[in-house]
Amino acid sequence: MKKSVILTSLILAVIVSILLISSCSQRTNIQQESAVSNRFLEDKNYCEQDSDCVIRDFVCGHRVQNKYYPYDKEKELKYISVAKCAQPVPLENPRCINNKCTAEEVNKVKTPVQEAKETKKTKEERLNSDAKFSCENDNTKVKKRGYVFLMGLASHYKDEWRKEREFMQQDPKATFVEIYDQDENSQIDEISRKFLIDMKVLLNKYPVDELVLFGSSAGGITASYSISRFNTELNFTGSIALHTMAAPIKGYDITGVRANFIGDRKGYLKDIAVGFKPFETPGVNVNVYHHKTVTDENLLERCGAMRSFCDVFEIQNNNIKGSKEFFYPEYDHATIMRGVVRMVLPCYNPEIAKIIKKDSENPEEELLGGICIGEDACNKYCENNFARCKQYCKENPENKLCQKPFAFEASSDKLTDTKIADNHLDKKKASIKSTNIIENNQPILQNLGLKIEPWDKTTNKAGDFLFESKKYVNNKIFTEFGEIVEGDKGKKTLPEIGFNVPVGTTIISPIDGIVTDVKLYEPSQDYIISFKTDLNSPWIISFEHVEDVSVAKGDKVIAGQKIAKVSPSYGKTEFGNVEIAVWQGGINIVKYCPTTFLRNDLKQEYASKFTQLTADWESFREENVYRQEDWVAPGCLLNNLTEK
Repeated sequence: MKKSVILTSLILAVIVSILLISSCSQRTNIQQESAVSNRFLEDKNYCEQDSDCVIRDFVCGHRVQNKYYPYDKEKELKYISVAKCAQPVPLENPRCINNKCTAEEVNKVKTPVQEAKETKKTKEERLNSDAKFSCENDNTKVKKRGYVFLMGLASHYKDEWRKEREFMQQDPKATFVEIYDQDENSQIDEISRKFLIDMKVLLNKYPVDELVLFGSSAGGITASYSISRFNTELNFTGSIALHTMAAPIKGYDITGVRANFIGDRKGYLKDIAVGFKPFETPGVNVNVYHHKTVTDENLLERCGAMRSFCDVFEIQNNNIKGSKEFFYPEYDHATIMRGVVRMVLPCYNPEIAKIIKKDSENPEEELLGGICIGEDACNKYCENNFARCKQYCKENPENKLCQKPFAFEASSDKLTDTKIADNHLDKKKASIKSTNIIENNQPILQNLGLKIEPWDKTTNKAGDFLFESKKYVNNKIFTEFGEIVEGDKGKKTLPEIGFNVPVGTTIISPIDGIVTDVKLYEPSQDYIISFKTDLNSPWIISFEHVEDVSVAKGDKVIAGQKIAKVSPSYGKTEFGNVEIAVWQGGINIVKYCPTTFLRNDLKQEYASKFTQLTADWESFREENVYRQEDWVAPGCLLNNLTEK
């Protein structure tokens, strides 16, 4: 009975309140509401003032969004009306004295705007901060460590960071060092997804206790965008240190009317132009450090027609929550990368400090402004960014790198407007580019003739491979160099890597060089194509079992050029088996593991590709068919073998 009376009373109270608010709302002075509303709209600091407590409670509290969130005018007016009606005498509010919030209440309940104001520093305060990076890691708890350096955009030349890679490799706890490239033609979601897949393969093959990531320029965006998923998607719970360097993590905010200035930017460049929202906060095992430039010609240049509106500080102003930031007025875009790496590495390997100091006392590399460092790196960068290097050399002819032609130029004259333009046209017309030759004229492979990509389960494709239940040799999607197979004449050790792919798959040249032979292979009634990097080299690269050959003996080729298509495997139409070999002739033919001839900066990439392809194929077949623990190199069970 008692409970029933209480419940009835509560219901009546609610009904009376609703009627009171409704009737009062009808009597509310609209002009007064509008005045309060306009005050809120015109004065962005309204929520930070000791305003009318009743209205403040509704407008500035949790019941109405403040200026940091989407503004809802209709909702605001509604709550103001209700507040004025429900508590027409604000002095009766125990949280107010003389129509203002008490000090105790202000300290007790802070609005989001107040909290942001108390913690937010001005641009000047942040730039002038004397905060210096210091080591926070615990080396005693780490036995195995992995390093990943995410490159920026444009050059794609991994050897540009060879010195940094060497420094990292000297860490006795280093299990792997990966210089990671990314495709600016893709968008950030796709780039991040591929990065996470590649990292998963790498971490499965080389388990570590700690990861150290360096994100150079746009590489810092990729790392910041992906870092929160290392725990959720990669199940990596070890310690992670992420260092971004001159990274445009905020982007350029070319939106709204300014979107007209985006121009022909596509893929990642367009993403950066539009800008990025706050990144997801990573787990507690992750420490993030943003190393930033104060002046940065490279970042400003990418503003294009919007340059006069760009601010280097704002372009980098999107810190991950809980991270730390450091500013370096002494560096520009190109120099901050090396400076930060050299400063940070002794945290993980104290002994490297001596080597770094010695290296800094004997610099070997020339600087092309803030664009690039080192002759090799600048040759590669300027080949892809010719106009920029041309302009720099025009304005700075005294620079040592500008006083001689770049490697890709045909002329030996000093760089001038006319000569640069003419040489660039000559280079574009040339059918063959210069090739790096290591000792004894060994070839340097820039690919293996076809594409190897992660398995797409919707199409069953893995690059040029198609996962099907076919009768492949030893049930393998590719056969390894040095693998023993059963043939018509008994057991045979394979002297090539063989790829099982669909008939008609395009094969591309793995080198810049010359076609030395195209001949019919009688047993399978298809062709063998052979190449050399130059005619004086004793080394030969060849593909067997191809057809529709588009080159002839004596032709010059460049890496990536289409040369043929895969033929049916000994007349079988359901698949082809193309083989790549690297060898030397003579009385005895000696064949070598092809992947050991890959360009140095590609070796780790192809190691990941082979590991991924192996894992995907075994998952598709639901059986283990490879012995990766016996590999001496990706896809090879032997270093070399002799055919008599």
